[in-house]
Amino acid sequence: MALFRASEIAQRKYIEPWRHDFGGTRDSLIAKMEKDTELGPWVHRYDHLALDNHVPFWLLSGTKNFNGSVDKEAYLNTDNWLSILTIAAVLQEYDELHQADSEADEDCDEDILLKLELYFKDEASTQRFLKSVKDMNDTEIITLVKKYWQAGLCTDASKNLWRVLYEANLYKATYANWNKQVVIRKK
Repeated sequence: MALFRASEIAQRKYIEPWRHDFGGTRDSLIAKMEKDTELGPWVHRYDHLALDNHVPFWLLSGTKNFNGSVDKEAYLNTDNWLSILTIAAVLQEYDELHQADSEADEDCDEDILLKLELYFKDEASTQRFLKSVKDMNDTEIITLVKKYWQAGLCTDASKNLWRVLYEANLYKATYANWNKQVVIRKK
């Protein structure tokens, strides 16, 4: 497998065409691969492969003759193996790319969490808030800050909170916009 992935021909001809799909989720990549005429029959089997099983037998166990034995023609068909190697290589490349991204995101999240903890009641509230705002636009973030404030989970919605969110590129509008929308009365 490693030799296949490392080869120039595999990178150029079999893996590279799928790189444009690496931006989405693993499930969306798998769904697209399942629609491919050559890879489709093997994607589900590969994705649900039990790691302790013998790979050739497990992948080709669905290709049986009438007598119940493995179909040797399917087993020896190099196109089948090329499809299986392609699926494995593409998914491994995807996983490695996203593992590196995930580790970088975790480091970044820790820094932001430390800064945000000053403005929230506890660590759990801070983590929930950060997880939520990552997928929100500015208006939704303002609404969430207000809800957290009303629930007593946000202890300070001042310019300093705006600055943390702005510098983390989570809230993109200026402080004037923040100040107009975050009208919070002291309790």
